[in-house]
Amino acid sequence: MLASSHATYGVTHLASLARLLPERDPHEDIYDMLERTLNDFDDIGEAAVHFIKFELAMLAELGFGLDLETARRPGRRRT
Repeated sequence: MLASSHATYGVTHLASLARLLPERDPHEDIYDMLERTLNDFDDIGEAAVHFIKFELAMLAELGFGLDLETARRPGRRRT
């Protein structure tokens, strides 16, 4: 799992994000996503996808969710 420096950084980053959650407050969905992400570290492509999904889920769990469906694209004017 930690065969590269990128994997080591990834685990450290995920752990630092998980620390932002309130202590003793169950977050089963976040735990499941974290487990999936760590299990997929052998496959860089899958790990990257799970990593981004985990970060988005953490933002939502902390109350900073992003609505990427209605996000503005750079360079486009509002109508």
